[in-house]
Amino acid sequence: MKCLWKQHCAGCISNAGVILSMLKEKSYGVFGHSVATGIIAREIAVDIGLCDDDVNMLYLSGLLHDIGKIFIEDSILLSGENLTPKQFNIIKQHPERGARIVEKFISGKLALPILYHHELPNGKGYPYGLRNDEIPLSAKIISIADKFSALTMERPYRSALVTDTAVLVLDNHIETFFDGKSQFVRNSLKSLNIRDVHIFSAQISYDIDSLLSSLKYCL
Repeated sequence: MKCLWKQHCAGCISNAGVILSMLKEKSYGVFGHSVATGIIAREIAVDIGLCDDDVNMLYLSGLLHDIGKIFIEDSILLSGENLTPKQFNIIKQHPERGARIVEKFISGKLALPILYHHELPNGKGYPYGLRNDEIPLSAKIISIADKFSALTMERPYRSALVTDTAVLVLDNHIETFFDGKSQFVRNSLKSLNIRDVHIFSAQISYDIDSLLSSLKYCL
């Protein structure tokens, strides 16, 4: 299969580590969610048959997908209450902000799934309201991984969903986004020990290099 992306920047791994450190400093919860999203995206990419370069790209995109949130005030980002429309509009800026950071310091192609990870197949996502066929495959994978990670995490306002329930919640998106490969995506999510993924994500506070080490040998 033709690769979607090839990494050429020798310093990209170091830059990614610095950026992830900034996210961890900003919000350990968002950082942990991002680690889980990267792991989930990597598993989906492997299971639907993408090449090694694309698997790496999606793993790194997942780790960095929420990096734009470092610019959001803590009073909004860490609020446990319902956001006002104005506050939500500020939250909605994070894909564009994150994509600009990654484009400048890592890769423009890596930025695409970050920019589009909140787009929805029905055109009601953001920032551009793209519809299914307009959304790159890489962004669809990050979108599903992001939502699956969020649904299976404990929140102040709800308990974590078990794997099968989370897959059911996402089923329409999975079917529309992945068409003939939808069953591979469902099986990929169901095979994950999501509790262990979240435990690992919560524990990896001291060693960002270990998150990125596997990339050094195949990019």
